[in-house]
Amino acid sequence: MELYSIALAIFIAFSLSLNIFFFFRSSRHPHPHPHLALVPVPPPPSPPTTYPEKYDVFFSFRGEDTRKNFTSHLYAALGRKQIRAFIDDQELDRGAEISPSLLEAIEQSKLSVIIFSKNYASSKWCLDELVKILECKEKNGQIVIPVFYDVDPSNVRNQRGSYSLFPKHWRLIFQGNMNKLSKWRAALTEAASLIGCHSINFMSEAKLTDELVEDILLKLNRLSPSAFNFKDLVGIESHIKNVESKLQIGSSKESQLQLGSSKESQLVIESSKVRTVGIWGMGGIGKTTIAEAAFTKLSSQFNHRYFVPNVREQVEKSGLTSVRDKYFSALLEQAGPHIVRHNFERERLSRKNALVVFDDVDKSIQLETITGPLLNEYLDSGSRVIVTSRDRQVLENVADAIYDVTKMCFRDSRRLFRSSKAEWESALKNLKEAPHKDIQEVLKLSYDRLDQKGQEVFLDIACFFTGEYKTRVVEILGDSAIMIMGILTDLSLIFFSGFDSRVRMHDLVKQMGQEIVREQSPKEPGKRSRLWRPEEICHVLKNNTGTESVECIILDMSKIKQLFVTASALAKMPNLRILEFYDSGSHHYNLFNNSKVLISGYLKSVFYRLRYFKWKGYPRESVPLDSSLETLEELNLPNSQVEHLWDGVQKYPMTSVCLSSLKELSLRGSNIARLPASIKDLTNLGKLDLSDSKRLQSLPELPPSLGYLDACGCSLLKTVSSSRKIISSKYKKFILDITADFIMDFTNCLELNRDAYDNIVEDALLGLHYCLNKMRRFEGIFPGSEIPEGFPYQSEGPSLTIERIPPIWGNAKSWGFVACAIFEVKDTTPLGKFDHMCEIKCENEGDHFLHSFPLFGRFFPESCSDRFFEKDHAVISCYWDSKGYSAPAYNSDGYHNVTFTIVPNSFRNHDKFDQHPHYHFKVKKVGIYLTFSPKKEENGDEEDEENNREEEEDDKGDEEEDEYYDEDNEEGDEEEEDEKEDEEEGDEEEEDDDNDNEEEEDYDEDEEKGKEGEEKGNEEDKENKGEEDDYEEDEEERKEEEEEEDNEEGEDYEKVKGEEDDERKEESRRGGR
Repeated sequence: MELYSIALAIFIAFSLSLNIFFFFRSSRHPHPHPHLALVPVPPPPSPPTTYPEKYDVFFSFRGEDTRKNFTSHLYAALGRKQIRAFIDDQELDRGAEISPSLLEAIEQSKLSVIIFSKNYASSKWCLDELVKILECKEKNGQIVIPVFYDVDPSNVRNQRGSYSLFPKHWRLIFQGNMNKLSKWRAALTEAASLIGCHSINFMSEAKLTDELVEDILLKLNRLSPSAFNFKDLVGIESHIKNVESKLQIGSSKESQLQLGSSKESQLVIESSKVRTVGIWGMGGIGKTTIAEAAFTKLSSQFNHRYFVPNVREQVEKSGLTSVRDKYFSALLEQAGPHIVRHNFERERLSRKNALVVFDDVDKSIQLETITGPLLNEYLDSGSRVIVTSRDRQVLENVADAIYDVTKMCFRDSRRLFRSSKAEWESALKNLKEAPHKDIQEVLKLSYDRLDQKGQEVFLDIACFFTGEYKTRVVEILGDSAIMIMGILTDLSLIFFSGFDSRVRMHDLVKQMGQEIVREQSPKEPGKRSRLWRPEEICHVLKNNTGTESVECIILDMSKIKQLFVTASALAKMPNLRILEFYDSGSHHYNLFNNSKVLISGYLKSVFYRLRYFKWKGYPRESVPLDSSLETLEELNLPNSQVEHLWDGVQKYPMTSVCLSSLKELSLRGSNIARLPASIKDLTNLGKLDLSDSKRLQSLPELPPSLGYLDACGCSLLKTVSSSRKIISSKYKKFILDITADFIMDFTNCLELNRDAYDNIVEDALLGLHYCLNKMRRFEGIFPGSEIPEGFPYQSEGPSLTIERIPPIWGNAKSWGFVACAIFEVKDTTPLGKFDHMCEIKCENEGDHFLHSFPLFGRFFPESCSDRFFEKDHAVISCYWDSKGYSAPAYNSDGYHNVTFTIVPNSFRNHDKFDQHPHYHFKVKKVGIYLTFSPKKEENGDEEDEENNREEEEDDKGDEEEDEYYDEDNEEGDEEEEDEKEDEEEGDEEEEDDDNDNEEEEDYDEDEEKGKEGEEKGNEEDKENKGEEDDYEEDEEERKEEEEEEDNEEGEDYEKVKGEEDDERKEESRRGGR
């Protein structure tokens, strides 16, 4: 028996030794860096097998080691983040077998956390869980995070110390389960090689818990990056990238969680302050979707996240207070109403690194009430706030940057719309006939925010003016449209495109606006406010169904054959603001067109609110004018049969009343032969277009408010009356305020007599003289081959050099020059290509100055764009720099060798452009006139006295001038005209006497200025310049009065040094030089 026992013991020892030998030999895995706790992540697994996911996180842990401390803390922290974690003693149903339930829970989890504690390897259940977890990692792509809780990762990897399996599980050897033991060892080695957390690297368990929660949240977000599939949202990637850029979130850093050589990148908050970014765009364009996508992608980078959806809707339903309480409760993680008043609450918020989104904010007060100073003061400096709104002004008040959501690019559009052409054409037709109600309601939210005036302007643009120039829309709708269009832009209802600022509107927004008008009366268009569809306009005018509701009618006559209208049909629409009949099929301004709209009856006392009246090819010989047209601002009758503006040949007594608001009058291509003399009483008229009026023979005196006169192509025009007397007396100040431009065009008016030519030149020079201080644009063109008198510098050819210019020219408050050029045409070239510049070159002590100024041809009327110069023409233009930005540098004694060269804009880089085969013009002569406005002196009181005296001068002649305007201006009685001239000459003599008195009062001031000039060494230059300026002024402004001027003025200039400068400055202040 003893022998048997001894033999059995020897056999067992031998077998055990042999098994242990083969076990260690088969299970040993060499490691190239045994001193490192981690190795890089293995290559990505094969495509995972899908399982229904029930849990976010599965915990594998040794209960007796960590259940009541670290594991419970981690489980609670994940719960606060709404992360569902599995823990065996809370999630298993009663009576269930532990092992199968655990295996099922592992398969249904997205991520597993393995907590390696001291006694983890002593539990076969933990080791079986570990093997299952790694199998799911291999097959399903499950994320695995090892946590080394008070253990050395190298002991886990190499099964040393408490992780030596043989002392605890040696029975498996005798049970023949060597395979399971091998799997455990391999699993421990593999798990210990993954990137994880080592508790020794954290100062406290709480810190370890917080960092681990953030890492789990980051990985879960990346595992499921969005509640919706980004791939289904075409073009979303570029939007998210733009939002990230404006949030200043971009560069990467290595995560601080991992041990060793972690390479998992994490977005970095680049800015150290709270930054707010607005997402702006029209309704329905995708602002909320972009905000949601950005929030989902970036939320893992912040400790706290809060998305406030539909702020506008929530405020309407629950009120601002309720929304505010929900918001602060979420941020403070504390239920109940909150107004951040206490310092402790502020300190709590200041520690929160948060990402907050406020969606669909339509009023600034909403953010102010909900957040208070939260956006700037309370949150942690690394926090980010996103606000979406369709009102740009709301975002301007709170955002550091605004992302403008633009329309989809062509490439993304092709990805999105893949149906056949026939299918999309059918769908588009259905949408036009009956726009989708849901889309209309979304877009209408911005419209509902407008006041009544804003809604009117929006509907006008939607129905009529999409694609029109911004300036043109303002001309038609009035100056108030400027501010309203700014509001419409902020609300994403309109936008501007191109260098010419055309008003644009998204097609859906345009359809929404037109649908609003249609819904005013779905069945009867005559009860709607606006009519633009040809078939509906024809229905209303033919059947006489118009009502007081109709405000605007714009008809494209190219869409109809012919329409007969009765005066009674128009009389039923007394509230018309806009009435226009145009022809989009005709693009030639010089082509006579018969109107397709014919009218019967007399239009009298019909339009009491009409502001804009355009009728191309108006079929009558006269325009009916009565007191009902007091509001008319633009009368446009191109290519019409109009022969006179109103019935009869006598002066219409009510002209100044019935057309008191008229600003623009266009009779382009009409049959008119002469204008009534009373046209000068239209004191608001700023633009007069008579181009291509082939029968026009004479022009009377025109109103001083006129800043634009187009008589291009008036081939029979012979006489042009001068408006010089009116401008120089009663309306001298009025013209300075009424217009910013002065453009007069007499191109190809070849029948002008000598008096007409002189009057045109005088009016041009006088208008330039009085308006120069107020204008940056001046242009006049008329037939001629000589430079007008008054240009002191003249030269043959395109260039002119002035040897010396006094320094005061560029040292003035504002400076400029007037250029006149005589153009000879080499061949027939349209004036639309007539675009020239003036280059100035000068050299001062090695300082080279070269600048180009736009001059001729930039403001040619559209009616002349396809015309030709039939003979030589003189063109006058000016450049005026009121800021002094472009003034060249000068020496102490002025400018030297200043060269002015007229060059075509398209040939600026060609030295010999006049010899270029494609240059069709030739500059025969050039004239230059220098002008400037002296700097203001400190003695402002004296200037005020001078201005008061000027006003008194103007008042003295008011009675005589009023009598002048009350008299008949028809041609006839020469004696009455002589009497008027005598009265005006008397007024001018009185003004001269007053000027002499002013000069004597300023004598002392002039003496002081003259002495200062002597100290600076410029006395002689100033005297010469004053003499030249005095001569130029006499030639340009006072030519007719030259013989009647007081001789004492010349004697004063000889006695007083420097008084020439004062005379020049005084005249400049009056005349606006």
